[in-house]
Amino acid sequence: MAGIPVSGRVSVQDTDPRKPSMVDSTAARILPTRQPSLTNLVGSVAPVAVFLLADMAWGLVPGVLASTAAAVVAALARLRGGRGVGWLSLALLGYVLIRGAAGALTGSHHVFFGISVAASMAVAAAVLATAFTTTPLASHLLPLLVGRRLRPDTVTHPTYRRVSAQVTAIWAASEMAVSGGEAWHLWHAGAVEFVATRAFLGWPTMAAIIFVCAFYARFRIELLQGPSTPPG
Repeated sequence: MAGIPVSGRVSVQDTDPRKPSMVDSTAARILPTRQPSLTNLVGSVAPVAVFLLADMAWGLVPGVLASTAAAVVAALARLRGGRGVGWLSLALLGYVLIRGAAGALTGSHHVFFGISVAASMAVAAAVLATAFTTTPLASHLLPLLVGRRLRPDTVTHPTYRRVSAQVTAIWAASEMAVSGGEAWHLWHAGAVEFVATRAFLGWPTMAAIIFVCAFYARFRIELLQGPSTPPG
């Protein structure tokens, strides 16, 4: 995810909010613009559950291999189901394979999970950098959040850019802080304890932050956009 292009402008021509083109063509090829599904949820949770079960039954290396296999199957299922996001899916698939190979070869949970923590911090740093540009990363996603096409004057309004920058910076800074805490915990904890803490503390914390950011951004953009005009 690091190095996501942020050039471009949100498209405002189409009036159907269900179409992925609510996000500009560059971002639509890179960012996941479809609504979350049960398949996506299972694909995200399965590698963690498989690792915990395999690690407790057979040890760390089988757990790493089983988790990697589950993550690869989930990624391929998304691609086969048409839910891929272009080259990003292939990059993530490569990342999963490299992380799995490194963890299995070293037999170290510090290496296996450390790669994940380092990647999260790198992505957060790259996203944070976009908050100081003319097109923060969140500016590509706000139309999806509002659920309808934004007017040209809304997208070009200084408030739109300001809210986008705020949301981008808050998410990125929070992710860096959470990842920093995970890095410290990883060094002092075993594999199962780290995974459990990450699943029941780290991820819910970020989910709550995303919810607050989404609520704030939608409230501000709805005020700026005004009531929708019924077709007539």
